[in-house]
Amino acid sequence: MTAQPPAEEPMTYVVEIDLPDGGLPTFRDWYANVHAPHLYEAGFTTCTSYRAVRGRLGIVDVYQAPGWSVFESPAFARYRRVAAADPHLPPFMVGLASIRTPYVGVPGGGAAEPLAADWLTVLRFEGADGALEAVAAWLQG
Repeated sequence: MTAQPPAEEPMTYVVEIDLPDGGLPTFRDWYANVHAPHLYEAGFTTCTSYRAVRGRLGIVDVYQAPGWSVFESPAFARYRRVAAADPHLPPFMVGLASIRTPYVGVPGGGAAEPLAADWLTVLRFEGADGALEAVAAWLQG
């Protein structure tokens, strides 16, 4: 009998960026009409963009997928080719610095559920050995 690979864990992928002054309307139109539809076609199940009301990294995009394999799929490879030649990409997006972080759920955290929120809070901590345990202890406190 051949061992089965472990079940894939639902994944949340977060991208944080700062837009140039005045760039939000252009970004918003591109995101809603070009970018998100392409990602849905590539296998993502949720594509949501949030604007910060304070703090750095004024845009937080939250994507959900059935698992890491979405990045290895032919549909995602097609998305990458389309995105590389996107004539609608706002010029200020080329070379824009970003933070990209994939997450899988912490047990009991509900990561398998689609994210449906009007707002969210993102807290970023420096990571090192024991960081997950330290953050969990901080949250419990």
